[in-house]
This record gives sequence, C-alpha cells and structure tokens, in this order.
Amino acid sequence: MTLTINGDLRGCSRAGAIQAVDRDVRDHAAAAALDDPRFMPVKPDELERIDIEVSRLTVQAYWTMSIRRTSWPGCALASTA
Repeated sequence: MTLTINGDLRGCSRAGAIQAVDRDVRDHAAAAALDDPRFMPVKPDELERIDIEVSRLTVQAYWTMSIRRTSWPGCALASTA
C-alpha cells in the first residue's frame, strides 16, 4: 500500500501475514496512513489529495490497483492485472 500526494510519498505499508484481500487492503491502508514512522499521521484535510496504490503479489499473479480521489466521497478506480 502506497499513499502519495502530487506524486510525493505520503505513507507506505508492507505486507505481513497472508489474509483475505478486503482485510489486507483495510489493514494496510490504515497502517500507511497512520503508522509509517517517516510521516505524521494523515490528516482529514489531506484525504481528497491522496492517491492510493495497492499492489498484491500472490502465487498466481501480481496486480496493482490505483485509486485517485477526484472528489469526495466519490473516487475513480483504475486497475491493471
């Protein structure tokens, strides 16, 4: 999970134990936003500017999904498999 604002790194989280994708994304999004020791926790006023990249490596495939917030609460999704 990688968080960026205007292309600059804002937070990152590394994979841990194998778990279901929904829990994995939820847990790593929170960790990237709140627990990356290189950055202060993400503030609510930053949310609309944050781009989120989810990368998942499995035995079968590697995929990346990028989420760019274009307006709140909606967002545009783009994924590559």
